[in-house]
Amino acid sequence: MDRKTLEYMEERAKKARRIVARVETLANNLKKIQKVNRCFFDNGAEHGYYTEEKEHLLVEKIKEAYVVVIVEEIERLEQELAEL
Repeated sequence: MDRKTLEYMEERAKKARRIVARVETLANNLKKIQKVNRCFFDNGAEHGYYTEEKEHLLVEKIKEAYVVVIVEEIERLEQELAEL
């Protein structure tokens, strides 16, 4: 194996480890989202916006959307990993 091949393999391995770490983080977030009963939107200003238990339907819809986005991102990352 020459040096160029070794460098190429090393870069692919680093990229694969980053992808795997991101997938694990997202999978953990999916587990945690089930316990959420409020959401906070931060616009970078002094005050943000909370949705709380009294707005249960809104929080549930936000959670559903979050799950869809996370699942799609995990699928995309797994495809990227497979292509490596």
